[in-house]
Amino acid sequence: MFALSAKATARSALASALVLERRWPGLGSTAMLARGPVWHPDLSIPARSAALQRLVTQLERSYRVVIATPDPLMSSDTRDPLQGTGRLALFTGGVVAHLPLTPDPQGMRNALHGKWRNRLVQAERRGLDIRMGPLPLDPDHWLLTAEAAQARARRYRRLPPAFALAWRKAGGARSCLLAEAWQDGAPAAGMLFLQHGNGASYHTGWAGDAGRAADAHRVLLFQAALSLAAKGCTNLDLGALDTVNTPGLARFKLGAGADCVHLGATRITAPGTRWVARLFDKTAKAQAQSPSSNHIVG
Repeated sequence: MFALSAKATARSALASALVLERRWPGLGSTAMLARGPVWHPDLSIPARSAALQRLVTQLERSYRVVIATPDPLMSSDTRDPLQGTGRLALFTGGVVAHLPLTPDPQGMRNALHGKWRNRLVQAERRGLDIRMGPLPLDPDHWLLTAEAAQARARRYRRLPPAFALAWRKAGGARSCLLAEAWQDGAPAAGMLFLQHGNGASYHTGWAGDAGRAADAHRVLLFQAALSLAAKGCTNLDLGALDTVNTPGLARFKLGAGADCVHLGATRITAPGTRWVARLFDKTAKAQAQSPSSNHIVG
């Protein structure tokens, strides 16, 4: 965990960032800033930009390879935080869904898109037993085992169940919100959210045939949003928006009232990358200035 300190008299922290480090054979020490930092709310965009530059520069002095995918400096700012800094872009920035949370339940219901809200009302009438609470410290909890089996069946990769248990153990009962839908005495669907500061993130979920038929995830998401808002959370990260590969899931997130937030590109600093980055920048500028790239519509 890195903390940037202000040079003002208050000496308060400007931001906090989680940096993962690993040593690769033949490559050396590597640091990865995957999302973040979490900023002090009073910091302006220029101050955040300068602090981010200092953080990445500090990492580059300590590690042979640095990979960074920073969040936007503010949720309303669509600019790439590290563009034009001479660092090589590996991947273009993605888009994630951020759901604003307020302590006004009726206001949050009104913020739902019309069709989404209508389907929520229908799901709420199906008599599901909705339960909200902390994640038990049980490695064999039904949601963890069901989602693990689902991952094996569908062959997708995700963080292991031990990650959620470690988060729960380190942060206490308040750090995780488990949303469950039961029907006829058996679990029909579940969603797990991880809390961090005044925000939260969707972590994992599962729904059986009964849960999908009852549209349980719609009820669980809305009730979890209300519960998190009551605990002081102001934002819920619903993960990536992929309208190409998972258009239905993207519509689900946007229909819940989520905003599109553009992440910065994933950039790398390693031996030789500065030279490659300069070469790419010169090529891009030359293409932009070429007469053939200007299209005149008359």
